[in-house]
Amino acid sequence: MVRGEKLGSVDSDKVLVERCQRGDVAAFEMLVLKYQQNIFHLIYHLTNGSEQVEDLAQDVFLKAFKAIKGFRGESCFYTWLYRIAVNTCRNFIKFQRKHQSYDTADDTPTELDDIRFHPQDPVHNLETKELFCEIDRAISSLSPEYRTVIILRDVKELSYDEISQVLGCPIGTVRSRLFRARADLKNKLKAYLV
Repeated sequence: MVRGEKLGSVDSDKVLVERCQRGDVAAFEMLVLKYQQNIFHLIYHLTNGSEQVEDLAQDVFLKAFKAIKGFRGESCFYTWLYRIAVNTCRNFIKFQRKHQSYDTADDTPTELDDIRFHPQDPVHNLETKELFCEIDRAISSLSPEYRTVIILRDVKELSYDEISQVLGCPIGTVRSRLFRARADLKNKLKAYLV
């Protein structure tokens, strides 16, 4: 998503939500199609590339479908949906930690696999891929609350107000977490920051 670009028209979301609230399943399917890639991407990052991304995304949309009648429109639909996704991921991570070891898979394909490389400069390509892998590892090693705020702001490019709505905390808390998360990342990546 390009900075400044919103996920979709708030007005079209409002119309679709109103149709959903009247029982129009096709309208909800349109919302799913509109936001599924963003939700998959968010879940992937929040769960460190879990193999459960599709199941978690289905769970998010099922929860949204069941709760849509209670959506009051006090926030944008996508921030409401992101909040459901963030909470679903938090619960998943807690369950994983409680019932089994929560591993980060170093060999899991990521967006880094889509980096465009220059065939004429293999050394540059290797350095670029190594840097992005280190950034990915550093983000994955952050605490869930720091990882979440970094992903919402720096990857998904949500505004502070939108992040505040998604996380259900004051904007000051968002700014504070983001500051600490970025400082933690800078420390983890200091060998690469020359």
